[in-house]
Amino acid sequence: MIPQVAPVSTRTTSFNAQAIHSSGLRASTFECLRGMDLFSHMPDPDLLKLAAIARERRVNKGDILLRQDEAGGKILYVILEGEATVIWENAEGSESLLANLYSGDMAGEMELFSEGPHCATVCASKPSRLLILHKDDLLRGIREKPELALGFLAGISHRLRQSNRRMTGICNQKVPRRVASILVAMLDERGTRLKDAAGRRCVLLRDRPTQRRIAELAGTARETVSRVFAGWESSGWIEDRNGDFMVLDEVQLRHLAGEE
Repeated sequence: MIPQVAPVSTRTTSFNAQAIHSSGLRASTFECLRGMDLFSHMPDPDLLKLAAIARERRVNKGDILLRQDEAGGKILYVILEGEATVIWENAEGSESLLANLYSGDMAGEMELFSEGPHCATVCASKPSRLLILHKDDLLRGIREKPELALGFLAGISHRLRQSNRRMTGICNQKVPRRVASILVAMLDERGTRLKDAAGRRCVLLRDRPTQRRIAELAGTARETVSRVFAGWESSGWIEDRNGDFMVLDEVQLRHLAGEE
């Protein structure tokens, strides 16, 4: 799972507070970058310098960040707030949703080095705040700090694993297992573990995707996902709480998803 939050040394706390304030950079922006694998090896002064030459951009739901088959390799997007989807279209025009991107994820990293066209379309799935970094600035940073390339490798490897797992699941698994796998991945990425009023251990998924979105991810119909959820609710596995999603039996859900 990425981005893994890298621990921030207490030795840099004073630097962060003073330098970030004087640079005019939002503290939340700096901390988002610091928590990414991509920048986890970069010292605070170097990261602050790189962030200071980047620019922020706000986009609306449905805005296209990268379009499949168009020339790319010039810009890296980092999602500071919001969500985006990665969609691949085949020659017949059928679309497959390859991945969901959240705060701390990046888009455009694969084309920075290949200089080929974008291999998929990236679209904002809700209003989002982005940080835009240009290729020349990133390559300059890699030449000065070669360990920065490790972050790119981690991000690209994660994206490939995510896409391969999803495509393999669509081809080989039954619908309930595919839906369970999708929910488990979401829980791992942004679930919050807590206890409910009865003292049971649960996992809360805030602002869960719609049933239509989950159906797209699972390669099935929305009505099928609705029936799967209804069965799980009647079994006491899950509970819908006004748009939030509470998993009451994580063990059963992970077992159905194929995890031991």
